[in-house]
Amino acid sequence: SNLMNDYNNIIFIQDQAIAKAYTLEFEEMWSGVFGGNKEDNTPHKFNVNGINMEVYFSPSDQTTSQIINLIESVDKTLEFGLLSFTRDDISDAIINKDIEFGVTVRGIIETEGGTGAEYPNLLAANVNVKSHQGVTHQFHHKYAIADANYSNDNPAVLTGSHNWSTNAEDNSDENTMIIYDQTIANIYLQEFEKRWNELGGTTEIDELIKIKVNIFPNPTNGIIDVESDLDIKQIKVYGITGKHLFSTSKLNIQIQNKGVYFLKIITNEGNIVRRVVVQ
Repeated sequence: SNLMNDYNNIIFIQDQAIAKAYTLEFEEMWSGVFGGNKEDNTPHKFNVNGINMEVYFSPSDQTTSQIINLIESVDKTLEFGLLSFTRDDISDAIINKDIEFGVTVRGIIETEGGTGAEYPNLLAANVNVKSHQGVTHQFHHKYAIADANYSNDNPAVLTGSHNWSTNAEDNSDENTMIIYDQTIANIYLQEFEKRWNELGGTTEIDELIKIKVNIFPNPTNGIIDVESDLDIKQIKVYGITGKHLFSTSKLNIQIQNKGVYFLKIITNEGNIVRRVVVQ
């Protein structure tokens, strides 16, 4: 099923140093040491033909912290595709990143319910996530894509066998790799876009074309009205430096201080940013 039907990813890396790291991990388990009894005894950072890569094995290598580090490093776009997602700390990192001005976050999750599921929490925080549950063939990926289309922002892909769960972090024998390469990141992004569009999503370019939002008056004396034919879920207000000031579900917004502000308007068709001047 995984090989013939389900959505998965596999990557071949021809490099002696990485092969030796995996061999060392294998030999540790071959000797009968598994799970929490393993040691963090493998190198983690590699350079393969000029491409920086990182390798982590669970549960000895604190993989969750590496996932959070990648999320926190995102400057513009984050996409993730997961079979299971139950870690509160990773969910909090995604929600905090989504709040940042100028950052677009999208995710696909196979399992939307169950004990500790983060899918409802992400939806409640207005993170743009879609469920793959009930769709023919399982979405078995465990990956994240950082800044795929922005060469100056260190594009990267994180992938492997590690679900974003406490069981993967504390108990299971897993492997995770981070690859800092724009070409690889773009390939993963293309796959993400295919699955995203199958679930009724749109790409960011399509969203900018489709979303029609009116803000008036602009410039304003501090009272702003927002209207759209689409369902507006939330409006996030940012200062000129990009600092998040507040969020609201109201379409009538009051800003007391003069200056330039940005509104990140979250709709049922996607997100869009509008500039507002308060005189």
